[in-house]
Amino acid sequence: MLENETHILQRLKEQQLLSEVALMLASTLDLMKLYRHTLDAVHALLNVEFTAIFSPDENQEWLLSQASSGRQGELTLSLPIGNSPAGQAFLQKETIAVSGEAARIPTYTVDTAYFLPMNANSRVMGILGVYGNRILSRLEVSLLEKLATHAAFAIQNANSHAEIEARSFELALIIDATEAVNTTLDLARILSLIGKNLLKALHTNWSEIVTSYESNQLRTLAVQREAYWLPEKTRMISLEKLPRLQEALNKNQAVRIDSAEYAEFLEGLPYTDFLPIELGGKVLGLLQLTNAESALASSLMQHVVHHIAACDWKHALGTLRQVLRDTNAARVRFWQWEDQHLKLILDEGGMNWTEEKACPTRDLTQFPTFEELLTRQNISEYALGKPNLPGDIAVFMEQENIPVLLVLPFIVQENRLGLVLVGDTLRTSPFNAREIALAHALVLQAANAIKNAQLYNALQLKIEELRQTQVKLVQTARLSAIGELAAAVAHQINNPLTTVLGDTELVLNYMTADDPNWESLQAVHRAGLRAHHVVKRLLGMARQKPEDDVVQLLDINTTIENTMDLVEGTFQRGKVEFVAELAKNLPPALGLPGQLEDVWLNLLINARDAVLSQEERRVGIRTHYLKDKNAVQVQVWDTGPGLGRVNADVLFDAFYTTKPPSKGTGLGLYICKNIVERCLGTITAASDEKGAVFTVTLPCERENL
Repeated sequence: MLENETHILQRLKEQQLLSEVALMLASTLDLMKLYRHTLDAVHALLNVEFTAIFSPDENQEWLLSQASSGRQGELTLSLPIGNSPAGQAFLQKETIAVSGEAARIPTYTVDTAYFLPMNANSRVMGILGVYGNRILSRLEVSLLEKLATHAAFAIQNANSHAEIEARSFELALIIDATEAVNTTLDLARILSLIGKNLLKALHTNWSEIVTSYESNQLRTLAVQREAYWLPEKTRMISLEKLPRLQEALNKNQAVRIDSAEYAEFLEGLPYTDFLPIELGGKVLGLLQLTNAESALASSLMQHVVHHIAACDWKHALGTLRQVLRDTNAARVRFWQWEDQHLKLILDEGGMNWTEEKACPTRDLTQFPTFEELLTRQNISEYALGKPNLPGDIAVFMEQENIPVLLVLPFIVQENRLGLVLVGDTLRTSPFNAREIALAHALVLQAANAIKNAQLYNALQLKIEELRQTQVKLVQTARLSAIGELAAAVAHQINNPLTTVLGDTELVLNYMTADDPNWESLQAVHRAGLRAHHVVKRLLGMARQKPEDDVVQLLDINTTIENTMDLVEGTFQRGKVEFVAELAKNLPPALGLPGQLEDVWLNLLINARDAVLSQEERRVGIRTHYLKDKNAVQVQVWDTGPGLGRVNADVLFDAFYTTKPPSKGTGLGLYICKNIVERCLGTITAASDEKGAVFTVTLPCERENL
């Protein structure tokens, strides 16, 4: 009688516990908490060694343990659905009990195992596995089956809740992404947003947008990273050929890198900064700041050092995000120093390249699969270690140290812009169908935004072309007016010039070369001829390019000496020291007879005007031969104020002048540029430590330029 009462009380206690667990499970929507409550209830009801909850993988091939509990700790188990007692329970939807070898699991010594299907509305939500050293009674099995049923319905509710939350998250993400990409017409910003949205949507940490470039190059348009790698599974670079980084580590000094041999770090940018990370006198590695605009605060550096020293990579990434905000850098990375190598451990931030010349590229012939994908419109997914993985994709993934890779086509109105690559440095499971669909939706949405940006940029380009055309029309009209004015001036000047030239010729005919006035009259005669030719050339400029001008090889020093005769007096009156350094034995260079003198005259007069307000008044002209270019170079320099903030290219535009209206027309340098270019040469302007320097380069043969 006493035993029956004890038995009844035990059953009542079990039923009460089961009811309490059922209520607890029904009120819980967190899956991991559900699993934990269920496992705790099994141990409370029965004295067992180990218990676990299994759920099927996406392909319904394996049962994977989602949570476990036992006397000797947790285990991670994988059981084949097609060839295991647990799989039979899953397929047949009924409890399966086994003993002996079939019940064995690692670490534990057990003799029996029970696999109970967690059924809810005819659907198996998972398998409850119970391992022990005794055979359970029918009543105990019944209790476990009831517990499994309660847990199944609770899991179904939690899954429904998670589904609603996931849908809400996806909808909110798509709405936010739509607003973000459609509120900007900046192509660079849109590319950056694509990467950020993909990382957020797929809970991943690596993305890149690539396109084909010049048929055999894979060009990177944008990258986004929130990644860290384990030291044994990351990219490693030898310091042997990186002396400046080696020196920075040895001396514990920051360094700015800007040379071509460090192109892998520069990624098309002019420079990048490296800061040593040091703790207790030991340098741990280098923090790389790309495109940083301000210095890193010491307090923030201490936080970075603390997390890196503790190998707390997750929190270190969070600190690096703060580094990005504080320094306004585009990207920050941590390279661990180990055995004369640098290992990439942390990578946070994003970059984009809208200019073809600056972007990183890969040899497309080394990645034929990418080349094929660029011509197709299908989505592809890859995982290291999977069968049939293309060799070139495996190489790419190993180079980037990403175990999984998702490749999506980037198509803008049937035009293939490129590929969107999404990966993860830590994830090993492939992306599921839902994640792929969400990523595809985000990419399609971004493609529409890029099309809008392209249309806007094309419109802006057309507007700029129209503006330039209007400017040219105005310049043409002004040049036409100048041409008409020049014709009138030429008529008025030519008459007195004819008298001057005629009279000087008559006097010179009756004068011998040893007469003291001979040189003066010769200078007057040359000046008269010069004035006559200047008027003719002014008319020629107004008519653009006269057909009778022929480029030929000239002695450049002689054209300069002819000009020096004209400016000598004006330099003396302005008390300006003139220095001529003309190289001997210069080869002839291409020029227009009589017009190169105008170039030297304009440049020398401008140089004289620039130094008149200076204490040191010096102007010079020098020539030399450029053997590597087979060209003659002429430089006119002065000790004036230099170019200042003036854009050197603007100086040569028609009607642009820095002189007062009464002293400059803005045509001098414009005419110089026209003459030099017609001689197949170039003219540039720059400032040096003393003043301004104008450089004219004239080829010695037509084939050189």
